[in-house]
Amino acid sequence: MSIRRLKALAWLGVTAFAVYLPLPIANFLRHRAELATPVDIEYVEEVLNSVPTPEPIVRHRVSYATVTRTWMEMSWTGAVVETRTPAPPPPPPVVVVAARDLVSVLLLYVDTDSPDLSRVYVRYVDATLAATHPGHHALAPGDRLPSPHDGIRVAAIFADEVRFAFDDGREPEVLRPALLSTGAFFPGHSGDGAGGAWSSRKPFGPRRVDLEGNSSWVVPPEDGAYLAEHYPSVLAGIRTRERRDPRTGVVDGIEIREIDPDSIALKYGLKAGQVIKSINDHPVTSVQQAIRYANRNKDKVSVWTVVYEEQGKEYTRTFETE
Repeated sequence: MSIRRLKALAWLGVTAFAVYLPLPIANFLRHRAELATPVDIEYVEEVLNSVPTPEPIVRHRVSYATVTRTWMEMSWTGAVVETRTPAPPPPPPVVVVAARDLVSVLLLYVDTDSPDLSRVYVRYVDATLAATHPGHHALAPGDRLPSPHDGIRVAAIFADEVRFAFDDGREPEVLRPALLSTGAFFPGHSGDGAGGAWSSRKPFGPRRVDLEGNSSWVVPPEDGAYLAEHYPSVLAGIRTRERRDPRTGVVDGIEIREIDPDSIALKYGLKAGQVIKSINDHPVTSVQQAIRYANRNKDKVSVWTVVYEEQGKEYTRTFETE
């Protein structure tokens, strides 16, 4: 578009505005007196009251179930559409775990007079169970493993094995102590009618003598027989852990952490805090190793020399069987 035409359109617009502007001004001046008259309130109320009142609005509420049935199940047409109930999700897969993957059998104690007093001492090898249930645990017949493996229970405890049963119908699983296959462990029997590991017994009677500054203990025959027959329960009453040399990090003994107050071990001078380092110059680095050594030499040796550490000092204690 040329500049001449743009100018013409601009002048035409200005002229139209100049012609229209006086009209509203003239209308205002003509009705000025009427606009200055005060409003008659009574007249306004009369006009408002003369207007008929509208009918109230009626709201119809329909339930959600009706809407769903009409619009969804009938597809808006009124024709019933077959609804299908979604299939339930499949059950979670059953994790089949063997008992050997959860526990390691340490010791067996069999009470032939009262089988309910028999015990199996285990340590949990499953990472989750070991974190929530550390240490050693005694299980009686009928006891279950901790959740989520509580579908596994101790069915029976025999002289050389323990049988675990499963709630899911699997065949029972038999486990043996880890040391049994090496000949280093033999389960104890009550046999004497004493009522098992927790039965009452006459006081132990060790005799103590001092030879050249070393502490020496003479083990009477009845104590030796009791230890040979009930040592699983005696060991269960002594809580231990490995002790590592702080300089090398190598295991150099077994530290006694706690002893049951009625244990025979207290009668022979064992105390919490002591570290058993060797037996007859044979280094001891675990309870299993000590049991293995004692069983292999019990018929050959009558004098047992134990080196232990207490409060940073080493001591020697000798046990002689009569």
